[in-house]
Amino acid sequence: MKYTLDAIFFLVLMNLIYEAYGCKCDLKTNKQKFCEPTYVTRGKVTSRKFLNRHHIEYTVDVNYNFKIKLEEKVKVRTKRKSSACGVDLQVGEEYLISGHVKKRSRYETIYETNSCFWNDKWQRIAVGTQRALFKREFDNCHFITMKPTVVTICCLVLIHFISDAYGCRCVPETKKQKYCRSTIVSRGLIQTKNKVGRNQFEYTWSLNYNFKFRLNDEKFRSARSSSKCGVNLQVGVEYLISGDFKTRYGTTFMETNSCNWIEKWNDIPLATEIDMTWKNFTTCYS
Repeated sequence: MKYTLDAIFFLVLMNLIYEAYGCKCDLKTNKQKFCEPTYVTRGKVTSRKFLNRHHIEYTVDVNYNFKIKLEEKVKVRTKRKSSACGVDLQVGEEYLISGHVKKRSRYETIYETNSCFWNDKWQRIAVGTQRALFKREFDNCHFITMKPTVVTICCLVLIHFISDAYGCRCVPETKKQKYCRSTIVSRGLIQTKNKVGRNQFEYTWSLNYNFKFRLNDEKFRSARSSSKCGVNLQVGVEYLISGDFKTRYGTTFMETNSCNWIEKWNDIPLATEIDMTWKNFTTCYS
C-alpha cells in the first residue's frame, strides 16, 4: 500500500491524540474494583517478558485467590504503555492483581489486566481492606449502578422482542473452532437443573475431565429460551460442554449456549475422543 502525505499526517495526528488523552478510568470503590473482574488474586511477580511492541507478559506465583481459582503459576498480560492502560509491575514484588480471562495460548491459560482494574502492591493495601478481602466482605456484589429511565426500559423491551423474533443465530464452525474459541471445555455428568431468575437455568454437574481450563466450579448457566441460544440438558446424562466465564453483578460463573460445543459424550465419535484426550485440538492458531 502506498502512503500519501495526508495518510501519514493523519496517522501521526491520531497517535499524538492517543498519547495526549491516554488511559481514562472511571472512579470506583474497592468493592466495585473487586466485583467487575473475573479473577482477583494475590501473587508475587517472578519474571517480565516483552512479547512485542504492545504487550508485556508477567509470570506470577499465585499465593491466594479471592474469586475464581487460578493455577499456582499464571501468565498475566497487559499493554506496555501506560497511555494504553498498561500496568507496570516490579519483579520480586507481591501484588493484588485482577482482570479477565481473555484467551488461551497453545499450552496455557492467559490472563489480561489493565490499570483500570484493581492492581496494587499488597503492602500498600490497608490492613482493614486486606482483612475484608480474606473475610469475603466484598463478595456480595449484587448492586445496581444504573438508574433505569423510561428510554432505557423501552430499549430493553424492544431488544427483547427483536431477540424473540429473530431467535438465535450461530456462525457455522467446526468442532475444533468451537474448542479453540472457548475458555472451558469439560466432560461431566448433569446432576441437577434449576431456574435462576426469569431467564436462566443453572446446572450442577459432576466433572470427569477438563480438556482446557482446570475448572473447579461444579455449576454453570445457560439461557432458558432457545431463541436466546439457551440449551436444555438432561439430568443423568454425560455431556461434553464448552463455554466461557461471565461476570454479572460481581458474580463470576461459567456460561454456555447452543453456539458452543455441547454434545452427549456417548454421541462423540471415538476418533474425536482420542484427538481430545491426546490434545490434538490444542493447536489453535488465532
